[in-house]
Amino acid sequence: MVRLTFLLVLVLTAAVVVSPAQTMQSSFPVSVPPLTELNDVPLLLAEPGVEITERISVRDGHFVKPDGTRMRFFGTTLWYSGAYPDSAEAVLMARQLRSYGINAVRFNLHDYSTWTVSTFLSPNAERFELSESQMARFDWLMYQFKLNGIYVHFALHSRRTAGRNDAVTNWDTIPGLQRGVIYFDPELKAAQRTVTRNLLTHKNPHTGLQYKDDPTLAFLDLVDNNSFFWVWRTYGFEPYSYDRFSYYHSRLLHAQWADYLRKKYKTDQALNAAWSRKATGARNLISSPGFEDPFSTDWTLNVNGGAQAALDPYESESFKGELAMRVRIGTPGGAITNVQLRNTSIVLEADRLYEIAFAARTMSQSAKTISLYLTNPATPYNNYGINNVRFQVMPEWQKFSYKFRSTDDNEFGALLRIMCGQQAGDLVFDDFDVRMIDEDGLVAGETLRDDQIGFVPYGELAQFSQARVHENIEFFNKLVQDHFESLHLYIRDTLGCDALVTGNNTSYMLNDLYAQRNLDFNSVILSWDYVRNSGTDDNWFVSNVGMLQNTNGGNIAYASRNAAADKPMVISQMVMPFPTMHMNEMLTVWPAYANYQDFDGLYVGMYSDSRDAMYADSIRFKNWYHTTTNPAFMSLLPSAGYAFRNGLVRPAEQEILLEQTPDALLRPTRQASNYFLESSTDNRLPLFRKTRLATFDADFQTSFPQRDVFELSNGDGVNTSAMESDTEELLWNADDGYISINTERYKAVSGMWSGEFLELGELTVNRIDAAPVGTFTWISLDADAIEEADESMITISSRAANTDAVWRDRPDAGVDLTGGWGTAPTVVEALEMEFLLVSERDTLLLTPLDKLGNKNGEPRIIENTAGVFRIRIDQADEQALWFHVELRDKEETSTDVSDAATNRLELSAPWPNPADARSQVIVRGDGSGADLTLELVSVLGTRQNIWSGRSQETAQVVAVPLNELASGAYRLVLRSGDAVISQPLNVRR
Repeated sequence: MVRLTFLLVLVLTAAVVVSPAQTMQSSFPVSVPPLTELNDVPLLLAEPGVEITERISVRDGHFVKPDGTRMRFFGTTLWYSGAYPDSAEAVLMARQLRSYGINAVRFNLHDYSTWTVSTFLSPNAERFELSESQMARFDWLMYQFKLNGIYVHFALHSRRTAGRNDAVTNWDTIPGLQRGVIYFDPELKAAQRTVTRNLLTHKNPHTGLQYKDDPTLAFLDLVDNNSFFWVWRTYGFEPYSYDRFSYYHSRLLHAQWADYLRKKYKTDQALNAAWSRKATGARNLISSPGFEDPFSTDWTLNVNGGAQAALDPYESESFKGELAMRVRIGTPGGAITNVQLRNTSIVLEADRLYEIAFAARTMSQSAKTISLYLTNPATPYNNYGINNVRFQVMPEWQKFSYKFRSTDDNEFGALLRIMCGQQAGDLVFDDFDVRMIDEDGLVAGETLRDDQIGFVPYGELAQFSQARVHENIEFFNKLVQDHFESLHLYIRDTLGCDALVTGNNTSYMLNDLYAQRNLDFNSVILSWDYVRNSGTDDNWFVSNVGMLQNTNGGNIAYASRNAAADKPMVISQMVMPFPTMHMNEMLTVWPAYANYQDFDGLYVGMYSDSRDAMYADSIRFKNWYHTTTNPAFMSLLPSAGYAFRNGLVRPAEQEILLEQTPDALLRPTRQASNYFLESSTDNRLPLFRKTRLATFDADFQTSFPQRDVFELSNGDGVNTSAMESDTEELLWNADDGYISINTERYKAVSGMWSGEFLELGELTVNRIDAAPVGTFTWISLDADAIEEADESMITISSRAANTDAVWRDRPDAGVDLTGGWGTAPTVVEALEMEFLLVSERDTLLLTPLDKLGNKNGEPRIIENTAGVFRIRIDQADEQALWFHVELRDKEETSTDVSDAATNRLELSAPWPNPADARSQVIVRGDGSGADLTLELVSVLGTRQNIWSGRSQETAQVVAVPLNELASGAYRLVLRSGDAVISQPLNVRR
């Protein structure tokens, strides 16, 4: 193999430093033609447009066809009226999506009850009847998807609300999105069944099938972005606050809670007894509580960070007794932690309620802030119930107290730390008291008789008995689980629909996952960056910081924490807002890590959010998430989809199985980390290992899983410039802000890289332009590695914007386009790259493709020099995003390169391509009557003569039978004497 040291001498480079918000220095127009499908080479990366006739099911934790073949779904989303195109638009939409490699579409934000163009419901009918006109649109669209091999993923409830005629009590007081209420309001639950029945039993006139029987409808979300536990965590049960329960719905939920308790406990006395807990002792647990022994060593002072302080037993004015303890602060530090008064004598019992009390005053004339912590005195320093509890200490003596619940046993004493080092002014402490206290079950005024049993507020969990907290959460678990499972049974058993079902796609607590553990698959919606303050034209912005710049691993963990063992996992939405310049990350980072985590579905971007947007020929003003008109996004769809669907990035070789306990479901404090674990968990875990939730029934919760990953636990700190997967195919350099992907058939670099050589196996690449971001992907179009493949495709993409658009840096660390959104056409920033490919082939043919994927001009012929192809691409000259690459040996090159003889022949691109049973081409000659032959050549060189004829000036249509051929890449070769011309053909089964 040729080494990098040899390759370096072939390349000249210059390092560049750029402003991320600069106006494009060099660009070229690439407006994506609305509703137009691709042709020629990019189409080889698409799924074949074969009509859907088979139902997808689950086997061994993944989606499969009936024959057991695994299916991965690469999709996009339709929002609002974009989900209801007219008949012509639907045909074109389906063909365009298929040509870009989409094999699934998710419908979301499509069921607004009062927005007639963005709903499948009739807004004026009773009982949630379907809209005849809107369903006619959807019937035709679904039929077109069926014909083109695109599966449908449908949210049964997204934005629907009840109306005046829907027989729902207090319909006008239900919070937005019916968030939370849909789980317990019996009339809303009945309404959802009605909507579900009406939709799934609707007969599509174009297929003759009810929706429930059409395998095109493959996936159902019961609710979208609607977590009951999120409502609880944000105090949504309290009436009269924005987007929260009304008084009626708050009382309705309380009544169900009281009924649940009445059936179990019968009386207030029995309930109070079950929830109450007596303290096992009444003694003060802290040593030297009043500092009466001036020689005691129970209290110590820790001083750091340049502060100067000392302890001084103080007797001139104590709060109680003869002495107090004065903390003399000569020089404060830069942080409150720089001076710490410490005691390690407190022995705790797990899950017990305690109260700490003490007296304090400051010797200065102004207030002083102190902060209390109670932790394990040694590694891992886990918290025992007091975490940054702050008090304002005044010049006069005050008595402070705080109730806390111990999170664990500690027989050797917990470390109490009183932080006080950030402000000048001495402090005096006295009369410390730490005692276990009784826990009451009911509070004053609570009674089952009047449904007056309150819920435990999420922020006050430690203040109530654990029995009460556990009972409360068990009720919530049952409420949500019953809703999901009863609706799932209704769909599957009553309606007879075998579509695969998930519950909710936002998990704010482990309990969200637990409540839907018996459904068919898990899913999550994600985004990176968001539009801020978009209320006026001149007051909005995005951060414009890429995920690849995040040293903490971005939000990969928030996807992988939702993945369960032996169950398919789908990212049902991943979006980024324009004008972020990091749009390419959606098509490089996410397909790669979705493969690495062995996920089963990935939906990127938003294809359309309105009918008008379908015809846009440039990026529309303030259309933040619409991606169809953004060539930075669309150009990468074919390679991203092909890589993900075909698993070109291997799953992790090692797996970390996370175990949860029943206790963790009832104690939210045990769900504190990124993976719903009590122990701190490194967010970068899924960059190095496959992670899965293994069980909810373990005896012990997984603790510090990063300790099993050398890169995260070697003691030298994480090398954030080289966070490499255990397969060595993915490398995330967060210090510079880019990712590299290196597999045999798929190589890519994306992000903020320039002016450096990156070696990806047999390929070395260097960017020599001045653009702030850039992406290339190089993907093999056959089964061979890139350096051996007969055909491959390079995609080069960067940021895009309309002509004359101006990025403007903001003082609030963001970027906007208030300097001007620009006008049509949309342009892409031109990149310049040099590739060095080590190969044993003799000649490389590089052909730019136009915006529809057609070959644009004659190929550039590049000869192999000393075993290396040197390929330089300057998009400012080429004005192309895609490049077709052919590798040839000498005997092939001598006949395949255009010459005068070849110009006498014409051979059209085959259609369809890819093809299944048959394809066809058009042959045209010079009218000489010379013999013509058409051969089909496999990648192994096997030749099959499929047609013979005479050279004619008129077009001849030649059928190409494919029934006996295996799936793979082929070439159609037309010969006439010494003239040869060929076209690629892919066979897909």
